[in-house]
Amino acid sequence: SCFCPNLEKVIILSAYGSHNATISIYYKGKYIVCELERFLSSKNIGLCAYMPAHNMQLAFDQAVDWLLSQTDRSDVDIYLPGYMNDKYIVPKFNYKELVKVDHHSAHASGAFFQSPYEESLVFTVDGGGDNILAAAYLANRKDGPKHLETFTKDLGYAYMILAHYLEDIKKESLTIGNLVYAGKLMGLCAYGEVIDEWMPHFMEFYDTYDYSTGYFIGGTETSYKAVTTLMKNIGVTDFDFENTRFSGQFAYNLAATTQRAFEETFFKYT
Repeated sequence: SCFCPNLEKVIILSAYGSHNATISIYYKGKYIVCELERFLSSKNIGLCAYMPAHNMQLAFDQAVDWLLSQTDRSDVDIYLPGYMNDKYIVPKFNYKELVKVDHHSAHASGAFFQSPYEESLVFTVDGGGDNILAAAYLANRKDGPKHLETFTKDLGYAYMILAHYLEDIKKESLTIGNLVYAGKLMGLCAYGEVIDEWMPHFMEFYDTYDYSTGYFIGGTETSYKAVTTLMKNIGVTDFDFENTRFSGQFAYNLAATTQRAFEETFFKYT
């Protein structure tokens, strides 16, 4: 509603070009979404940024053509690109207005406008995107999210890295694991119990180390020291940073305890 007084009469096309790329259309009160990993049968694939498609322009054109074929129009009123490199992908459809939205504001909007609230604080903890790890916003229905503060503490990397050592979670390279580990670990933690005597060591694990290096998957040297120290402190005597995989109730308790430590550290900073 910030861009047009009557959304029922406009067609909005958004395209996100990084990993898990998605192109979507909003028209006449209906959303139509094309997830590129389903469209191209390639897990987590992007368009032109992280994990780019082999033929970026062709993939984009075919997805857009299909989406527009689901409407009664061939043009677009508002085009919303995110991580779309115009060196590699040039829209072939006509559009009236191009609006660029930063990555974390988009996350904040997606959360807020699907909530029941008229006004809310919104926190994003993504670990990346427009060179921001986490941020805070104040959002309302009229103006959307207004940026309040940017956080430099990378809690997401510390959270996801333990999934690398849990047998129930498929082991991936960290270039893939950093995309999928967090959600799987959050599901697994429901089977475990928080171990109170572990908590001080997990709090240290989140609070002491700085994982936010210039690398997009965090600092390997930092995570090695952090993880091996954590395991030693909770009594794991034969931990191997490269090869150890935990299973059963011990693994579930690791997941539950790291979930609790993440939450407490998050509230401390926010």
